[in-house]
Amino acid sequence: MGKVKCPSCQSENRKTKRNCIECGQRLHVPRGLDDGICFSYWKLSYRRKFYRNLLILNIYPLILLIPNHWMPFNLNHNVVFPILLVWGVTELVYTYTRWKDLEA
Repeated sequence: MGKVKCPSCQSENRKTKRNCIECGQRLHVPRGLDDGICFSYWKLSYRRKFYRNLLILNIYPLILLIPNHWMPFNLNHNVVFPILLVWGVTELVYTYTRWKDLEA
């Protein structure tokens, strides 16, 4: 199990702790994988989830290139594209706020 140092008293704490066992200072323990290659979205940190969502949000306009007769359940672009756009922006805002909350 990894250890993290307290920024105020420099004592060693386990990464599972949120606060220092000596002084009670809140510890900055990153959540999720923040380096290396990871294909699982759920194992990533919120910073990497934000960047992945930003990339995928830029790919959404390609849906407009799909012919209407290939869309499932006879949906057209006027329905699918706005739904995906709202969903993507909502997820982008959520991951950004969680990233900044955990960083502070």
